[in-house]
Amino acid sequence: MAAIPTWPILVREDTGPNVRALQCLLNYRNNNTALSVDGSFGPLVYNAVAAFQRQNNIYADGQAGATCFVKLVSTVRRGTINNAVRAAQHLLNKFGSSLGVDGNFGPGTETAVQNFQRAMGIPQTKEVDEMTWRCLLGYSDYTLRGQDYRRRDILTSSEKALLNENKPFYQKSATAYGIPWQMLAAIHYRENKLKRTGPANKNGPYQILGTTYPVGALTDAQFQAATNDAAQFIVKTAGNRDLTVRENVKRTFFAYNGMADAYVTQAQNLGFSAGASNGEGSPYVMNRADAKRDPTVEPTASNRTWGQIKTDYGKPDYPANKDYGAYIIYEMLLG
Repeated sequence: MAAIPTWPILVREDTGPNVRALQCLLNYRNNNTALSVDGSFGPLVYNAVAAFQRQNNIYADGQAGATCFVKLVSTVRRGTINNAVRAAQHLLNKFGSSLGVDGNFGPGTETAVQNFQRAMGIPQTKEVDEMTWRCLLGYSDYTLRGQDYRRRDILTSSEKALLNENKPFYQKSATAYGIPWQMLAAIHYRENKLKRTGPANKNGPYQILGTTYPVGALTDAQFQAATNDAAQFIVKTAGNRDLTVRENVKRTFFAYNGMADAYVTQAQNLGFSAGASNGEGSPYVMNRADAKRDPTVEPTASNRTWGQIKTDYGKPDYPANKDYGAYIIYEMLLG
């Protein structure tokens, strides 16, 4: 059986079949809602989501996530005729079916559901039950590897090229010091956008305070030496923690960046108290992990809940920058 994906998080400005399905489900659950099913998450969809959340005692942030979808979906089967079936038909078409979106769960829809369930390796119930809804919404028709929670590419083509060029250097240092090479790549991304250069502050491509590196382009030997230094610093920062454990990786990234108290508070304010000391509130670690921590989407971009310290010893400034967190890069590289 394939791993069952988590429910997606849909936010303003999202587009596509998942949004069409959301619009259909909102119409299904609220007879007073008559959203146009255009696949665009605009103000009307935002307001409808928020209204549905208030009606169901869910925090009304206007973002459609797990707690929202659990209450929106309903099991549909052959003979069902409603807007939930329309939602399922839109999603099945995302995976290559060519169903008419008429809201009628007939034999064609039943066959498409069974074929989808077989392809996903989940029970072939011929019904769109919760497991099937999660797969329909959580999976995409394109490769998810290398993409974020909104199914957007994490690295640009030029960044991917730099990563491939640098990978042998990361791997050599990682092997020597017994750490995952992906951690070195993630820190290099955060500190210097994968460039093999020394910034003007002379702290090098991994920005290790107290060290001095040449400014400008680095030779292979200089970059390898800097990568070795970064690996040593990771080992020192991690202490005795097992870096095959993901929470320990997060905490090490957080420690590498200084573990500012403001980020612990930020995590707690956003509901991540359990992982506050592991960097859940740090953009350096978790930027763009989800809608609550994504400065590129509303309302996070404007509501001053996700900030970043942008100067040494400063206070959080809002919103955070747009670079992905080190842990997001790390997970992407793990595949």
